[in-house]
Amino acid sequence: MPDEIPIASYCLLLIFYFPLSVLVVGTAIPGGNFVPAMTFGGAFGRLFGELLVRGGLIAGYESGTYGMMGATAALAGVTRMELTLAVILTEISGD
Repeated sequence: MPDEIPIASYCLLLIFYFPLSVLVVGTAIPGGNFVPAMTFGGAFGRLFGELLVRGGLIAGYESGTYGMMGATAALAGVTRMELTLAVILTEISGD
């Protein structure tokens, strides 16, 4: 597809964003950990989904679904609200 984001872009995002998010969360400045966890998890999940789809290991799934699952998993690991986040993101996605 012509409007597809290249895998290299996801890799660059993860390489630069992860150390910056660790730096922000580790400082005494109130920056929060909600958005960095969602962004990192979503990018990692989307990259994982893209690799599975392009490798021919799965069929019938969109890689964006893996992005949503990655964002949910990362946020659940940071906030320790697993069931709440699973219900909220299931309701948001409509699935």
